[in-house]
Amino acid sequence: VDEFVRYDGPVSSMLRRANRDVVIAGTAVPKDSFLFSMLISANRDPRQFQTPDRLDFDRPLPLHVGFGVGIHRCVGAFMARIVVREAVQSFMRRFPNSRIIDEGCVWQRNTSLRGLAVMPVDLAELRRRQFLERLFVAIELHVGDRLEHAAGHVVAAAQQTQHEVADER
Repeated sequence: VDEFVRYDGPVSSMLRRANRDVVIAGTAVPKDSFLFSMLISANRDPRQFQTPDRLDFDRPLPLHVGFGVGIHRCVGAFMARIVVREAVQSFMRRFPNSRIIDEGCVWQRNTSLRGLAVMPVDLAELRRRQFLERLFVAIELHVGDRLEHAAGHVVAAAQQTQHEVADER
């Protein structure tokens, strides 16, 4: 979870006001000036992270600023880690062969908060399971009927599954 937040976290920037005169990287910042900080840039700083533009789940993470810092640190960071980890693991257990359909992803248009507005997922395993369940029901219902009649129900089950797939996208 932390590597995802470091690599491409939901909060990309913050606006702050200087509460005193300060010098940052040789630039004087007068009291009450507004500062726009890019957390995404800080989390990709090559002085802090080796190969910062690579998503690396084995990366030993130094402190990143994806959940904020100091008094502005996200109070829900601990909960977010648990919830996201459990949600992703649960999803992958249920749909191990699923895949993200890249060409359908749509990002939100927002300079401060980043995230997907649309992320289509191919739930191939779910469709196969639904098809097989419908197939077995069709066969079970029509064991005594003519084979053509049962085959018609099998085709109908396959068509229904295809329509549901189209509706999902």
